[in-house]
Amino acid sequence: MNKSEIQFYAKVKELLAKPEADRDIETGAKLMLQGTRRRSMYNSIMRRPQNLASKLWYELSKVDKHGDELLAIDKRLKEEEKIIKSATHVATVEGPKRHAENKSGMRDDHDKLPTQVQDYYTGAGELYKDLKAKHTQVMLAVNSRDVDARKELVDELAHLDETRRDLLKQYDEYVDPAKADIPAEPGEPGADGDGDKTDPPAKDLTEEEQKAVGSARKYITTNIKKIDAAREKDTEYTVPADLAVKLLERYNTLVGFEKATDEQRERLVALGILVEPTNE
Repeated sequence: MNKSEIQFYAKVKELLAKPEADRDIETGAKLMLQGTRRRSMYNSIMRRPQNLASKLWYELSKVDKHGDELLAIDKRLKEEEKIIKSATHVATVEGPKRHAENKSGMRDDHDKLPTQVQDYYTGAGELYKDLKAKHTQVMLAVNSRDVDARKELVDELAHLDETRRDLLKQYDEYVDPAKADIPAEPGEPGADGDGDKTDPPAKDLTEEEQKAVGSARKYITTNIKKIDAAREKDTEYTVPADLAVKLLERYNTLVGFEKATDEQRERLVALGILVEPTNE
């Protein structure tokens, strides 16, 4: 919507906000004519203003409703533009640079990383291909009048972009727990004064297993914080299914190594990700 259209619908809304007795019929008729182009109705109202006042306000209310719909679409389009702009950069600049055949963007220690962390990079590369294809679909639908269908495509594009960035963030920020000073989780040595958080890893775990435990622990902690932040902004926020699966996989990793804590279990249960067995 351009500036003049916004101003027009604002005048309509302002007039309708007044009690009917205080509304100027001639002003309303002119606004109705501008919004509907129905000159014959305009002429009839001007000839018999009192008799056709209720008809005027009814028609003007439809103009007002149409204005609200246009504003909603305009807002949606602006949001879509931001998503498309971000994805366009990924599809044309960032993606090719990061996932080129020369492995640009790959860590120097990639071959020494746990397989799970290497998979973050591989997965992001596969998602880049999907994102590029989806971006093409969106660009073809940019001028489509089916705004709902276009919105569905843009939502899918945004999800691909967000998931890919999350994978790359985990890949880029991964730190070997054996070389990093990672605070102990509640129930682990070093929590609440119980031992030293720099205590050496448990002897019953291999180096690779220690890395898997540290990675799973960090993934759960980081993403639960993200979920809490999302719920602060939107009380109806639900955890995406793919994220729930990944959180459950990390928790099961900790369970397998007997490193899961009560706090982790309680949080995942509260989020509906982990279902505890009943005694029945």
